[in-house]
Amino acid sequence: ANRVVEHFPVGRSLAFDTERGRLWAVCLRCARWNLAPLEERWEAIEAAEKLFRDCRVRVQSENIGLARLRDGTRLVRVGAALPGELAVWRYAGRLEQRRRRALLSAGVGIAGVAVLGGLAAAGVVSGAFVAGQAVTRLWPGGPNNEVARYPRGVMDDVEVVLRRSDLHRARLGTGADGSLELRVPRDVVATGMMPDGRPAWTHTRLDLRGAEALAVLRRGLVELNHRGAGRTHVLAALDQIAAYGSAGGYLEAAGRRGELLAPQWEWGGARTQRLSALEMALNDEDERRALEGDLAELEAAWRRAEEIAAIADRLPDG
Repeated sequence: ANRVVEHFPVGRSLAFDTERGRLWAVCLRCARWNLAPLEERWEAIEAAEKLFRDCRVRVQSENIGLARLRDGTRLVRVGAALPGELAVWRYAGRLEQRRRRALLSAGVGIAGVAVLGGLAAAGVVSGAFVAGQAVTRLWPGGPNNEVARYPRGVMDDVEVVLRRSDLHRARLGTGADGSLELRVPRDVVATGMMPDGRPAWTHTRLDLRGAEALAVLRRGLVELNHRGAGRTHVLAALDQIAAYGSAGGYLEAAGRRGELLAPQWEWGGARTQRLSALEMALNDEDERRALEGDLAELEAAWRRAEEIAAIADRLPDG
């Protein structure tokens, strides 16, 4: 059952065609499209159409649209595509899965300590475990800390290793062509002598543009947001993206603001929500391509179901 279409609470996946007045309950197990009786369709179709239009988390092709509502109900809309779409809900599941793995890993570690050393020891050692995780994540030379490596000549005459800790100071930007940029501050270096004989110091910066910036951001955001996000923060992040109309619009606004990628003073839910929104928005195009296969299958299933529905609706009553 679903709780969002009051006039047709049958099924967690509904397909509808407003123009022809068709409504199907799609079985999630066997993928069969089951045509609803004529007398049960119209109000349910109107409700489904409104829900689909109000939902910005959707993906569409020429004839088929797919939307996932907050309670998990899936709507398949038959007809010309509507303006505005986001293909990020599939990636949202990865963030929740990452969160579960992080919690499970921490729980197993603490449980193991409790069995071996008793509850009192567990409190002490689990604290050390958390501290060790923090050191691993923040220590510049720590394991799994490298995000990208650049050879000599890219910046000064030294090899540049970009680490997770560098991204805390990184700032988004927008290039002259409107593309997203990533500006990463590096070490302070002496660049000459001042008139009074003192060395002149300056901050060096690594500027990444285009595909290179996107690649580093995708890898870096996974590292910065390594604990993933729970459902509450995922939904809040989706709303944050939807407020800008599209993933591209959200990223463009972040670049115009010169947003810091992961300021050290930002913790808790606000940090998780913002990093999750950035990560999902960056992966929007990848997810859109992944969903193209789903849409093709749905369109093929709809065409088969429509043939049967057209015959069924022409049959006399009784």
